[in-house]
Amino acid sequence: MIELMIVVAIVGILAAVAYPSYTEYVKRTQRSAIASLLAEQTQALERFYSRANPPTYIGATVVDGNTYYKITPVLTATDFTLTADPRAGTMMAGDKCGNFVITNTGARSNSGATSGTSTGSTSVTTKDCWGR
Repeated sequence: MIELMIVVAIVGILAAVAYPSYTEYVKRTQRSAIASLLAEQTQALERFYSRANPPTYIGATVVDGNTYYKITPVLTATDFTLTADPRAGTMMAGDKCGNFVITNTGARSNSGATSGTSTGSTSVTTKDCWGR
């Protein structure tokens, strides 16, 4: 019986260490996925702009996002901004990187990023969120 209790305690300790690491790994994967999707949408918008006569972003279509993020476009004749907001009720809601924002100039930012995580990090940079 004592051996079983020891095994259960060891499994509990391992789970307490492994689960937060796994969760952070999955979140990093989802951040990478939305960054890639935003890059794809930026390229599609640039193709639309170069084919339009006269050149404009108005009328272009943008995908809605993915399971964890909703993409909201702001399109004008000469520029665009894509914002990916974490969907409520998903594991990315309340994520340290907040919203992903990209513009037609290629400027990337994270509005709503927080400066602290459960893993002890004290600051969040654009590089941390975008992976560049």
